[in-house]
Amino acid sequence: TTMSGKGMGRPLLHYVREIADEKQLPIFLETATESNLSLYELFGFKVKEKQTVDKDCTIYFLWREPQILKT
Repeated sequence: TTMSGKGMGRPLLHYVREIADEKQLPIFLETATESNLSLYELFGFKVKEKQTVDKDCTIYFLWREPQILKT
């Protein structure tokens, strides 16, 4: 089954982003769902590359640099 549309995306991104920033690690992800790009951009991801696999499938490769935690 899919977890799409179940409200898991934001909490998971918050959690992963928090750990990555704490450890000062970048995050890489990929998606073939263009409508997800705006959510990922809200979390600081930038599209680094996109690759068209066929006329109906484009894969987006995203990257987020770690952020300095405020103390």
